[in-house]
Amino acid sequence: MLPGQSIDHSDGVEAGSSADEVPTLDRDTEIVAATSEAASDFDEDSLADSGAKSDSAAVLPESGWVVRNAGDGSGLQRYYQLEDGYAKGVFRAILAGAEYWFYALEDGRVVRGKWDDGAGRVYLADNDGRLAALGEDGCASGWLITGIYDDGVLQRYYIDGATHAAVSGYYTVDASGSLHEEGGPGDSYFGLGGEGYVLRGMGRGVRSDWLVADNDGKLAKNEWIVTSVFGQGLQRYWFDSTATIAKEGVYHTGGGSWTYVTDAGYVLRGKLDSGYGCVYLANNDGVLASLGSDGNGSGWIVTGEYDSGVLQRYYIDGTVHAALSGFFKDGGSTYFGLGDQGYVLRGHTGWGSQVLLADNDGVMAYGEGWKVTDEYGQGLQRYWIEGITGQSGYYGAKTGFFHIVDGRAVSGRASNGAGYYYGRPEGYVLRGSMNVNGEYLIADNDGVIAAFLNGIDISNWQAGMDVSKIASNFIIVKVSEGSDYLSPSFRSFADAVLAAGKQLGLYHFYHTEASPEEQADFFVSQVRPYLGQAVLVLDWEDTTGSNAIAQGPSVAKRFLDRVYEQTGVRSLIYMSASVTRDYDWSSVANSGYGLWVAQYLYKYYDTVNGINGYVQNPTLDDKDFGAWGRDVTMYQYTSTGKLDGWSGFLDFNVFYGTKDDWQALATPVVRAATAAVRAVASASIVAGDGSQDAIEV
Repeated sequence: MLPGQSIDHSDGVEAGSSADEVPTLDRDTEIVAATSEAASDFDEDSLADSGAKSDSAAVLPESGWVVRNAGDGSGLQRYYQLEDGYAKGVFRAILAGAEYWFYALEDGRVVRGKWDDGAGRVYLADNDGRLAALGEDGCASGWLITGIYDDGVLQRYYIDGATHAAVSGYYTVDASGSLHEEGGPGDSYFGLGGEGYVLRGMGRGVRSDWLVADNDGKLAKNEWIVTSVFGQGLQRYWFDSTATIAKEGVYHTGGGSWTYVTDAGYVLRGKLDSGYGCVYLANNDGVLASLGSDGNGSGWIVTGEYDSGVLQRYYIDGTVHAALSGFFKDGGSTYFGLGDQGYVLRGHTGWGSQVLLADNDGVMAYGEGWKVTDEYGQGLQRYWIEGITGQSGYYGAKTGFFHIVDGRAVSGRASNGAGYYYGRPEGYVLRGSMNVNGEYLIADNDGVIAAFLNGIDISNWQAGMDVSKIASNFIIVKVSEGSDYLSPSFRSFADAVLAAGKQLGLYHFYHTEASPEEQADFFVSQVRPYLGQAVLVLDWEDTTGSNAIAQGPSVAKRFLDRVYEQTGVRSLIYMSASVTRDYDWSSVANSGYGLWVAQYLYKYYDTVNGINGYVQNPTLDDKDFGAWGRDVTMYQYTSTGKLDGWSGFLDFNVFYGTKDDWQALATPVVRAATAAVRAVASASIVAGDGSQDAIEV
């Protein structure tokens, strides 16, 4: 042991200081230390490659020492002169009457300060060149704590007695103090290249991996480190059996505890979707959710630990130490674990064109057909359950338009005039009304959407109505009366109907004060901006001061023809059932002008309570309607209708056609646009029993 050195494990400072300047010899000498780049990994097989002599090696006499100017600008240097040149490598010689070990470079100069040979050794020498050594003969191995090589700053070195140098790179030291290569028994250390002392604190190894060591230099291994020094905020890291930060993956941290290291290097805290059907769940200490004494159990956990206190249900798979996501089965029931979350679905979520449904325990809907239930968190609703596309054995709710054929749901609307359904984005079928892609749908309490359209007609008597809040497929708005009356609400109503995605109709109330041509011209002048967007109608009925009905079909036809000539649109004509039978309307019907008939059967007429909601496919009496026979385009069946959004009574109408049929009537073309509508209506109107009385309109 050199004078001033000690083996003391109680003192030391954090690593990071270095000895850039080497102590001088004396007042008339100068020395500069030579160093190399960081050493490679320690290799036990290379211990004998340093030229070191054993403790039985010959001891060179003191007479061989030479101090001279090196001639290369480095000033005075110390050499040991042999007969055939200078000594090189490790040798043993007498200096000042005592035996010491020395190390000489290839040019013969003796190392003073530090010298890294690039092979896992850093030679440490005082100003006279005496190497750091342990034991009586300087050949012992062990720890050395000293500050003489680092300007008084205490550092910790492991001196290998076989090479007479401090060990650099990765190595281990067992309980007996013996040295081993990396991965060997005992504690792990890292000697800094160019310095020789062990890392204390944090730094990078020669493989650029992060290392953490305590004040004795012992590297963290199979333990947690919480730090912010890596530039990722305060994070928790797991140092594995290699004494380096664990790479991405799952690690057993002892007992029943497991952890997941992210690709960023720190330990997961919170949730992480693997992208392979599982979501890792970790508490704030980085411990993964697990079951069983060894953490390898599988089963259910219900906890709010990972969701801000909100209780959720997870299935933990002990083979991957994570919650299952996606479709899976347990105990005969099917489940769906939500990606990014890990807990099972409870309620509903979209899945392509279908909706997954699960009860409060996460059990998914099963079987095919109708299901009426409140167990999916949406109140009592009606669902059509079918197999999930591409997922055999799993079921969900159908969405979009569909109809039922032989007990199976078929996408799209029925083409035979039968009712159909609309599965909402939430999974249950529409009941009530809804605007879908600009089309206003109305369904009954069973979810059936009539093949025909339901709507109302309004005038300035309904001024102030918010038509967007009225359940209707179409609204027919009064435009004018006679040759000079314009309804004040006409334009605001018409614009609002179109904005709400409903079908628009516009009507003129005939008055005997002016000719049919004058009235037609006035009507057309007002509706021209809406041509192509609205069905046009002539309202043919009596009012105070105007006995229009008595003028007969020829006058009505003059109005209708005039409108057609100017617009290319064949208007409908509105009248009561009795008027169709009291006059010969052949010229009108045969010219392609469709009939909007008004007939109020008693069962659809209630002046006290009103008729709440539309009647699906309301019946007419069993008599023909004059020249139109049973070919009715539209039927007004009550004036006492009640709908949410309006406090008063409303006229209820059914249009025997589709949205496309309505548009065909509105489109300015020179053809019988109502032919297709009549064909459907003729086959669809349900006649009464002939004994039903009616209110005459």
